[in-house]
Amino acid sequence: MNEGTRDEIRSIVEALRGERFDGKREVEREFLDRGAPIVAELLDIAADEGALPHIFKDWFKEVGGAADEFLRIRRDGPGRLRRYALEALASLGAAHRLDPRDRAAVERLVRLRLSDAGDGGSRRPRYWPGFWVTVRGDDLKAITAELGLHHLTRATVPMGVHAAVMEEHFITMTGPAGKPQYAERIFISPPVQGWRILFLGHESLGHLVDWADRLSGVCGEAHAYYNDAYDSDDGFWYVGRDGRRHRGPFSFEDEEDEKADPDTAAAYLSVTPDALMLADDLSDGRLATTHPEVTPWHFRGALPI
Repeated sequence: MNEGTRDEIRSIVEALRGERFDGKREVEREFLDRGAPIVAELLDIAADEGALPHIFKDWFKEVGGAADEFLRIRRDGPGRLRRYALEALASLGAAHRLDPRDRAAVERLVRLRLSDAGDGGSRRPRYWPGFWVTVRGDDLKAITAELGLHHLTRATVPMGVHAAVMEEHFITMTGPAGKPQYAERIFISPPVQGWRILFLGHESLGHLVDWADRLSGVCGEAHAYYNDAYDSDDGFWYVGRDGRRHRGPFSFEDEEDEKADPDTAAAYLSVTPDALMLADDLSDGRLATTHPEVTPWHFRGALPI
């Protein structure tokens, strides 16, 4: 790309990132219609700034051939753009297209983080979700078989929680005969104080009690907890044992002696997510999906490791 074209692109980008002006959307559309040739320059701007701006990630979704260009940059360079190309691929949900060498590099980084996690070291996620399922014991095989989970992938706690809750974690697809099919990312935490914690997205809130019952049937005991982020007086907790209801669901409005908010109930009856930050070994968490043809890397969003 010649210097004049590069300067022109940077001038357009500066204008589009600035204040609104008449015809801005038309200018943006014409700019993005240039396709793959603008991709490297956008990554070059990101490298200058030290971060990939969110607006660039939005633009990449509209640029034809962007993923192919990112893969080319990952393969051929320039070197200073490779990390931003990887993040951009993840933002498009195209990380599953990485070549084996790149995939191995990502897996090595995860293993390094997990080696630290094996000594109890882990970064706290941006926030803990307000709903989770706890399962007594350490039977990962029983959990995944009962819920029909696929593509188990080792993950750190921040990586797993972000994948299951904060980034894209639910995909709708068209199946046979045009019927919709769904895929979701689930994070199964490392064992902590004799329990594993399952983190899942908002789309599965309606399954919390059902999952607790089903998992208690194969693991002996499982609980469901829910805190409403928008209403501090709303929430519930539930205990399943041996495949059926044992206690609950109790909400704040119940007139039960054992009434308690979900966090208090979880701390008393099993574990809260905060317990993960005090664990001695956090190296055994797993990301999984609910669809056999969808891996954890098909979802959009770059994950912290």
